[in-house]
Amino acid sequence: MPGRFKRVYVDEGHGTIFIGGKQIGELDPSNKKYLSNVHHADRIAEELELRENMTLITCSGTIGKVALVPKHWDGWAASQHIIRIIPASDDVAGYLSVFLSTDYGRELIRRNTYGAVVDEIDDKQVREVPVPLLKDEAAQIRINALALAANAKRFEAYTLEREALKILEEAVL
Repeated sequence: MPGRFKRVYVDEGHGTIFIGGKQIGELDPSNKKYLSNVHHADRIAEELELRENMTLITCSGTIGKVALVPKHWDGWAASQHIIRIIPASDDVAGYLSVFLSTDYGRELIRRNTYGAVVDEIDDKQVREVPVPLLKDEAAQIRINALALAANAKRFEAYTLEREALKILEEAVL
């Protein structure tokens, strides 16, 4: 979980795409900001950078929104209000994200919420969330495979949408 910091934003093409918790449910997040690589390169590399198949959990304000990082977000950065879960391998990445997205998983995430005005959880509390492994290993493998396939489809949808927008822009402009 990254620490708080003063952000230096730059124009598109001069920094790393930077998203917040409000945007993790979007295919192509709106209102993207660009964090300066000059000012924040170390912090981005060590704390903020997203990698495909990480699980993200909002931890400030709205607690427990969960997202699996799609391929097109790989290398982007996310705010300190998002906890990153790095799976041990892709063999559990999808299953972990699916479990934490369930009503039961969200309740386990939210159970240690603190804060008088703004709800908060921290990485230590998320580490304590028990994730059950299924006795039916084949079912767990299938859940994982379906989640990763769905995540790959998100990337495919993003790519096709970008292509459609390009065609439309060229036809209209």
